[in-house]
Amino acid sequence: MYRYLVNSLLFFCCAAGLINRNNNIIAASSVKTSALVRQLLAADDVHVPPNADQPGQPVRVNVGLQVAGVQHDRSESDLLILHGFLDLRWENSRLAWDPLQHHNITAVRLPADRVWVPDMTLYNSYDARSGVLPADRTLVLVYASGNVLWIPRVAFPLSCNTTQNTAGDKVHCAIKLASWTYDASQIDLRTWGDITHRHDYSNLYSSRDSSYRIIDSTAVRNEVSYSCCPQAYPSIDITFTARSAAVSPLRLAWAAFILNSLLIIIR
Repeated sequence: MYRYLVNSLLFFCCAAGLINRNNNIIAASSVKTSALVRQLLAADDVHVPPNADQPGQPVRVNVGLQVAGVQHDRSESDLLILHGFLDLRWENSRLAWDPLQHHNITAVRLPADRVWVPDMTLYNSYDARSGVLPADRTLVLVYASGNVLWIPRVAFPLSCNTTQNTAGDKVHCAIKLASWTYDASQIDLRTWGDITHRHDYSNLYSSRDSSYRIIDSTAVRNEVSYSCCPQAYPSIDITFTARSAAVSPLRLAWAAFILNSLLIIIR
């Protein structure tokens, strides 16, 4: 009995030592990353673009859009809500580091409201409050090279034109995305992977519970000047056509035919 108690005591001591050692390893690893995160947050300025002191070198922001669904707004019959994610990528030299000097850490996540992010806005939003991207409670992925990836979730209220035909309702919608304050000398918007200022968004899809299916879309980079400001402001203008996702009569007839055939076989 005495030997059993001694062996049990030794076992628990060893187990406690191993657990404490593992916790120390995890804590040490977290400390290294936390130190780097604090360093990066201290180096950046949420109010100043990365290239502010380099005239003629605006921050290039690549803009992509992934649509999850297009649905009718329950409160407004002629209003559509586009649900999806924006894919925003840019480079911030203030957030770059040498992995060899930081324990081979190659990427970190930082709060979007504590680093500089482009103030992208939906200019033709039906509701002005829903046109601005929320930076709080989201994270940006930052690589050692200084490349930043931000994928905020969006719900854009849009007023679209509707046409009706035998194939079902179609809607034609436009999305105008641009910075609210930065002109072309400070920020350069491009469609993601863009070379010729045009990009094919025909691969946009909608979820099964969506009211519409996107069947055609394009995106073009434009620049426009306003009466208040002589500078040119770049924008990404996306247009898309969507068809009602309601079941077509042909599909209903085909389903009825299959059901009748099964009933005949069962009988």
